[in-house]
Amino acid sequence: AGVEDVPAMIAILVSGKADDVKAAKATLMILSGEGFTAAIGAAIPKASPAVKATLLELLGNRTAADQLAVVLEATSDKEGAVRTAAYRALPFLVGAQDAPRMLEMLQAATDQGQRNEVANAAIAALRKTPDPPAAVLSVLPKAEGPGRAELLKLLARLGGAAALQAVLAETKSENAAARETSIRALGDWVDDSAAPALLSIAKDAKEQVQHVVALRGYLRMIALPNSRPAEQAVEMFKHAEETVRSADDKKLILGGLGAVRHVDAALLAAKYLDDDAVKAEAAATVIKIACPGDFGTSGLKGA
Repeated sequence: AGVEDVPAMIAILVSGKADDVKAAKATLMILSGEGFTAAIGAAIPKASPAVKATLLELLGNRTAADQLAVVLEATSDKEGAVRTAAYRALPFLVGAQDAPRMLEMLQAATDQGQRNEVANAAIAALRKTPDPPAAVLSVLPKAEGPGRAELLKLLARLGGAAALQAVLAETKSENAAARETSIRALGDWVDDSAAPALLSIAKDAKEQVQHVVALRGYLRMIALPNSRPAEQAVEMFKHAEETVRSADDKKLILGGLGAVRHVDAALLAAKYLDDDAVKAEAAATVIKIACPGDFGTSGLKGA
């Protein structure tokens, strides 16, 4: 088949017969030639919802940037499945020039599922710019509510010193919800550069929720760089101990410590064997560290 056969393939999609639809989709995936994506885009407005969703998926798979306007139009379709397909295609079509539009859409999104999809498109566009966090930082001061929270999440995914400083400033906000949102963003940071800030927040947070979010985020930081020496990881867990407020905090630390196969980690976990609140978790952690594990991992050796 060639580009001239696109209408025939779409007609087969409309037929709804499962095997025929599967074959037509496979054919459309490998067709190429001048005007192919334009033919697909032109068919979308007149298609049924199910076929629209299939064609939008196809445009995404074919990275049909020339049909971005068609896909954007479909994000307002009355059918939820069509809107979802359009949003999922966006990351494959946007370029650097589309970053401002994606940020506008992100702040205007009305439900979390929609925000998640637009955020992926925004990240895809921003990463094609020379300074990915810059566009986000330029609109952050005027953003409010859920839209502002989404921008902070984007900064966490992009990283960088300027982005980190902006999110750290948000942790000083007088608004408790804004503080918690910014702490969650730090906990999801793309690298471990947010670890010192999270440790400080875990120690000093007045609200229990913020303390727990910061501690969880800090423990996640320890596991991020696979090349981190085990001794350094154990030291970070010792710092985490300084923030402990409850048995649940100790359980969080033990849970993370179990991934560090080193005698220092085993000794640190063994400190809790006499703590009635967490002794079962401590014993399980020592066993996990010291004994052979799944996939051929060996246990610790020596006294």
